[in-house]
Amino acid sequence: MRTHFFFVAALLGSLFFASASRAQDGWTKDTIHIQTIGNLWDVEFTSANAGVLVGDSAKRTTDGGKTWLELAPAYGAYGQENLFTAVHCFDSSHWVTVGATTFRTSDAGQSWSYDSLGFYPATLRAVHFSGSTGMTVGTYSVIFSSSDGGAKWTALSGYSGPYDVNYFGVEHVSNSTWIVVGGNNLRPGNLGVILRTTDGGGSWDTVKYSPGRVVTALSFANATVGYAAGDSIYRTMDGGATWHGVSPIPVSVQGMSFKDPAVGTLVGSGGKVFRTRDGGVTWIQQQSNTNLDLRAVCFIDTSVGWAVGYRGIVIRTTNGGWGAPSAVGDPASGLPAECTLLPNYPNPFNSSTTITYELPQSSIVRLQVCDMLGREVALLVNERRDAGVHEVKFDASALSSGVYFCRLSAANVIQTRRLLLLR
Repeated sequence: MRTHFFFVAALLGSLFFASASRAQDGWTKDTIHIQTIGNLWDVEFTSANAGVLVGDSAKRTTDGGKTWLELAPAYGAYGQENLFTAVHCFDSSHWVTVGATTFRTSDAGQSWSYDSLGFYPATLRAVHFSGSTGMTVGTYSVIFSSSDGGAKWTALSGYSGPYDVNYFGVEHVSNSTWIVVGGNNLRPGNLGVILRTTDGGGSWDTVKYSPGRVVTALSFANATVGYAAGDSIYRTMDGGATWHGVSPIPVSVQGMSFKDPAVGTLVGSGGKVFRTRDGGVTWIQQQSNTNLDLRAVCFIDTSVGWAVGYRGIVIRTTNGGWGAPSAVGDPASGLPAECTLLPNYPNPFNSSTTITYELPQSSIVRLQVCDMLGREVALLVNERRDAGVHEVKFDASALSSGVYFCRLSAANVIQTRRLLLLR
């Protein structure tokens, strides 16, 4: 039987951490895993079939990773071949990559053009675009912006930057709002910062300062909910204006991907992969089938994803990292051990929340929401569902503020959880 270990984290009141004592088999090694390939630093897919890997080597696939094609070398201003540390894909052919400088391709990596960026002794670590507007960040606090799809870049922060740290992540949130994360783990105190601009980089505010907590990864699920992590994990519910800690995990996080406000994956040192289904309240360790450090992870939805790292390791999943069932009730299958109604997220909530439940076997499920008097106000599920993890969106826009109860009846089990709707 799979068991979980819980402890109370002194962050945002009573939050819980969970790690499966038996990790679940949902990740497989890809065929590109060759030790002589060098290290991989980033991965991005634009569909289930088309994706790019960059690092000491760069490759692309058009068949979901069954086969990989070598990209053409990218030469800089002085004829030197450049390595890539990050990539942003506009589609299956148009990409921007960064490293010692920025490169752009419109033919899926068969040829490259570059911008020398002037004389900055920096290594760029992340790049992100919204339409033709983009930002790239790196060591020595550099931040550059582009308004033409990466053809030309302009320094925003100058050589010194807002803080004397290295930046590891950047993402567009909405309109002219961008978030940058970083830190400096080479100095006493291991300074960590989260910066926010609402004017496209004209000015920056420090929205999170974390001594001893370098921030190395960033992912926004939508314009409101985002996550940042490194030695600690933070969540924002207001587009990056404020950040609060969520339950930690025993790994230094290097990459993360959230395609849903409540559902996301973190990867890091030692091949560790952790998954949350409730916005970071609980984390479950998954079986990655590698002990090599993982540096980046990319999901195209909540199920299909890839992760890459040291010595050319590439792992992928088509089921969110959970094990495919080999037999009903077989503990080795990775199925839930028991029928469980998990905490909804967010809670408290305004208008809508996500309710998650687990089934160890196929069952008739009745999932309903009741008010304080026990009257049913919503029937969310009333049919047979397969074994596994299920998520249901509860739209409460027609209800008034107050306390409600979610009631799950399945597999001869009845469980109830409290919901708080705030207008």
